[in-house]
Amino acid sequence: MSRTAQPQNADWEWEAQERACHEERVGAAPNSDPRVAHYRAVVRMLRDPAIDPIPHGFAATILAEIDRLRSDDRFESWLQRGLVGVFACVSIATLLRFSDLISHFASLPAAMLDSAAVRSAIPWSAVAIACLGISPLVDFWRRHSAR
Repeated sequence: MSRTAQPQNADWEWEAQERACHEERVGAAPNSDPRVAHYRAVVRMLRDPAIDPIPHGFAATILAEIDRLRSDDRFESWLQRGLVGVFACVSIATLLRFSDLISHFASLPAAMLDSAAVRSAIPWSAVAIACLGISPLVDFWRRHSAR
């Protein structure tokens, strides 16, 4: 393909589109050129769209739906906070109930806790705790910075 063929093709396409618009406007008979016939069909579809217009008050309806969904989210967030509180209370009660068992494990020899495996696990535990702590903070910051 040469460089001169490209602009000529684009010019021909433009002319076919313009000719199709003109022929549709004046109501001319169908053309034998398939590209012009295709563009005439496009012109007809653009002139008489098949979709219904947007109903009156569409934006207000959507905003009301969004507000309703936000109020539902508030209920779910309070419910989630309540369940976390219940979980925390049950966890504390369990620790108090089994405190004698915990005191038994607390009396393990210091040499056992000072092993190389425990020392190598401490940095990875810190990384895991940092990830678990940073994730909710980033989510909180992202939600409140968007407002």
